[in-house]
Amino acid sequence: MAQHIAVLRGWHPALAKAELAALLPSHNQISNKSNRLSILEGELSHSEAFDILSISSGCQSILLNGFIHNWQNDESILLEKVESYLQNNHREGKMAVVPLRIEGKLSQFSSSQIAGKIGGIMSGMGWQIDLSNPDHRFSITIDGSSSQIACGWVVGDESGSDGVANRKATQRPFFKPVSLSPRLALLAVNLAAGPIGNGPVIDAMTGTGGFIMEAAATNRQALGLDLNSQMVEGANQNLNWLIEQQNITKSSAKIVRGDATNIAASIDKSWIGQVKGFVLDPPYGRNSQGSLDHEELLTKTLTSAHQVASIEANLVLIVPINSIPSQINTSLEDNSPIELLHGEWKSLQQLMKLSGWQIKSRWVEHVHGSLSRLVIHAEYVPLN
Repeated sequence: MAQHIAVLRGWHPALAKAELAALLPSHNQISNKSNRLSILEGELSHSEAFDILSISSGCQSILLNGFIHNWQNDESILLEKVESYLQNNHREGKMAVVPLRIEGKLSQFSSSQIAGKIGGIMSGMGWQIDLSNPDHRFSITIDGSSSQIACGWVVGDESGSDGVANRKATQRPFFKPVSLSPRLALLAVNLAAGPIGNGPVIDAMTGTGGFIMEAAATNRQALGLDLNSQMVEGANQNLNWLIEQQNITKSSAKIVRGDATNIAASIDKSWIGQVKGFVLDPPYGRNSQGSLDHEELLTKTLTSAHQVASIEANLVLIVPINSIPSQINTSLEDNSPIELLHGEWKSLQQLMKLSGWQIKSRWVEHVHGSLSRLVIHAEYVPLN
């Protein structure tokens, strides 16, 4: 079985692994001692890898048919492995060797010298080297924190440039300080909705439209709802701005006025039972449903989502919590203490269960000294 190496971005590797599992459900993801190098088992073409990277928030690049070498202060062993790899993974055209360091340093290791020696191996095999305009790039990705080096033909931006970072929330025509970062919004959409073409995604409390903007940027079927007409108008300004900025020629994403507690009334009837993803960042601090308190509003929203969901649907719920130490490399343990800013954790667990959503995993994203966000991933379960 083919093995590939995913190089994850450093802002939250644990969430990145979950996102990658959602986008590549047919691939087996194997844990590795490096937090930022994830092993993927399964067939994956260059074009498929490119498509994944074009929509992923947490994955930086993919080394096709790659391998991981445990550094032992002996470059000859690494170079022997690389030479054997190149002989068995031939490419036609012009080549370049691109070193990348993602975490820390390795002792007795010079990435530029190793890159030069690998280039020498390629030249000795009769391959043409072109650092400016290569047809193929061979990556040596160095993780000093785990003393590992990942090697393989790279797809993606080995420089670490993050396209979603260019869509800053503060640049939108309609901005609120509570807006999620685009990279978290994009990851949540991917985690909830899965592969492109899998089915529609809904944000029933769309606010400024961050989730729907990211869904539009990835060419998904998407619908955002909000009861507040001003929020709907502002969110549509943001969506139209994004479509213009990103030169999106065709988008099926829409934002309309609608009730989160009665999603079925606002969607096309053909979507009922077909919605694959739900993303929710509830508007704590403003009650958009009149007399409903936060817990009742959330319960009715989750129940409403369940009523139109596919049996394969996933849901991502993001809620504010009292700040806890950053945990970017792991999900939270089941018994980890959680202090919600609004309500009790046990009550939230119970209402999700009663609404037909089973919690799969939880992660924490640090915001500032007194605030973190809890990212909850849940899946549809039938109600008795």
